[in-house]
Amino acid sequence: MLRRKIAVSQSSKAGLPPGTLQYVGERDPEPTSVRVFVYGPDFAEEKNPECLEELLRAGENNIWINVSGLFNLDIINRIGKLLKLHPLTLEDLLNTEQRPKYEDFDDYIFLVLKIIRNDRMPGNFTESVIDKNTAATNYFSRELFQQDSRISSRQISIILSDGVVCSFEESGSDLLDSIIKRLFDRKSRIRKYGSDYLMYALTDCVVDRYFAVFESLGEYIEDLEGRIIEGSDDVEIEEIYTLKRNLLYIRKQIWPIREMLSGLVRNQPELVSEQTVVYLSDVSDHLHQLNDILESYREMSTGFYEIYLSTLSNRMNEVMKVLTIIATIFIPLTFIAGIYGMNFVYMPELVWEFGYPSAVILMLAIALVMLVYFRKKKWI
Repeated sequence: MLRRKIAVSQSSKAGLPPGTLQYVGERDPEPTSVRVFVYGPDFAEEKNPECLEELLRAGENNIWINVSGLFNLDIINRIGKLLKLHPLTLEDLLNTEQRPKYEDFDDYIFLVLKIIRNDRMPGNFTESVIDKNTAATNYFSRELFQQDSRISSRQISIILSDGVVCSFEESGSDLLDSIIKRLFDRKSRIRKYGSDYLMYALTDCVVDRYFAVFESLGEYIEDLEGRIIEGSDDVEIEEIYTLKRNLLYIRKQIWPIREMLSGLVRNQPELVSEQTVVYLSDVSDHLHQLNDILESYREMSTGFYEIYLSTLSNRMNEVMKVLTIIATIFIPLTFIAGIYGMNFVYMPELVWEFGYPSAVILMLAIALVMLVYFRKKKWI
């Protein structure tokens, strides 16, 4: 059963003072859920969110707070007060139309990330169809960029403070399940390193999803290119425009994240260790690689339009050539038939016994000679 979402536009905040908590975006009717994880080098366990105040006061271990769904503003405000977040930070994480960015405050770092989703996909998100170890990617690659498909994004905000990481997901999904699984692995680096490494792991998880999308996108572009060159009837100009529009949308999501990570690596805040900066540099390199791939895809999509028009023109020329050949063959035949259709009394062939078969044979001979001539000229 499909859940109906309520759209809240940016214009609804007009006239409100800065820092006013108001959700902006498509509101999911699912309730807001909070999961709290406490971990250290030798342990990891999930705690009751009601004990969050006590855990923050203790401050002995690393804490990860994962908020799924931004529907409940009271919960968001409560966590913001516990972490001493700036009102503008809370305002930005509730605005799902916020541009990806990085902000360095005195006590914490604020990151806004975007990850691609396809509104035609079943379920909450695309994790179920972009698993590299399953065959579901084939479905994703064909359905992702259809004419009635709309690519959108889902926002993930990350707060990093001393020993605490808080992630805010726009809606519920299994996006971070792999991180939770690694957290409970005794050999995981997430346990051994500080909370800044967990921030890196969350960022890397988001970027890895782009690679899965790009793999499917590459397969789709190859398939589309083949269909265009072959002149397949199922290719329409709207499909190419949809591809170009979606590629532009993806670029708008990747470009700010690349700038954001580059700034984070370049500034190297106090909350991020040198060891974690090395890992973040690797994620930044991945985004540069994705951007290069995306630019090549955009150039190919531009070429698809020209190839499509050229293929259409060639098909039209083939049709016109066939019609021209047929008309050319029938011109002399029509001329002969017109002469003997004048019905003059003193036409000698009218009373000749072999007049009719001779005229037919003459017309067939002319048609055959013209076909042989056209064939010799390679017009047919």
